Amino acid sequence: SATLNAGDVFNGGMGNDTLSVAGLPGSQPFNSYDFTQTTILSVETLSLSNPSTSYALVLYFDSAQFGAGLSNSLNVDGGGDAAWIYVNMSAPGVFTTADWTFTNFSQCEVRISGSTGTDTITVGGAYVIGFSVDGGNGNDVIDGSQALRASLGGSLGDDTLIGATGGI
Repeated sequence: SATLNAGDVFNGGMGNDTLSVAGLPGSQPFNSYDFTQTTILSVETLSLSNPSTSYALVLYFDSAQFGAGLSNSLNVDGGGDAAWIYVNMSAPGVFTTADWTFTNFSQCEVRISGSTGTDTITVGGAYVIGFSVDGGNGNDVIDGSQALRASLGGSLGDDTLIGATGGI
C-alpha cells in the first residue's frame, strides 16, 4: 500500500480535474490507499489503474471529502481493473453516490459506513458490481432503489431501508 500523510493536499483547481491512482506492481493481496486524512479540492474524475490485475485496488475516503473536494457527481474510471471504494461517514449527514458515473471496471464495489448519528445515504450508479451500506447507529434512511445490486443494513436505531423492485 502507498503512504499518504495527514496534510497531503490534492488540489485540482479550476476546470475538470482528475486524480489518478495507480497500483504498485506485485502488491499483495491488494493495493490500498487511505485518503481519509488528506485534503482533496476540486476533483471531478477519479482515474484508477492497477498493474496487479490479480488483486483489487482499495481506496478509503471520508464523506466530508465530497462536495468541494471530490465532486458529488464524480466520474470513476476503473481502467479495466477491479476496485473497492470505502466511504466512512465520520459525522452525521447526507451522502449519495446517485450522481456518480462508473466506467471501465472488471468489478467494483462501493462500501459506505454511516456515522453514529442520523444519516441519509443514497446509493446508485451503473457499472458497479455492488453497494454495501451499514447505516451505523442512529435513525437512518438508506435508499438503494437506484442501485443495480445493494446490501443495506441499518445497525442500531429506527432505520428506513429502501430497496429496488425486481432484480438481476
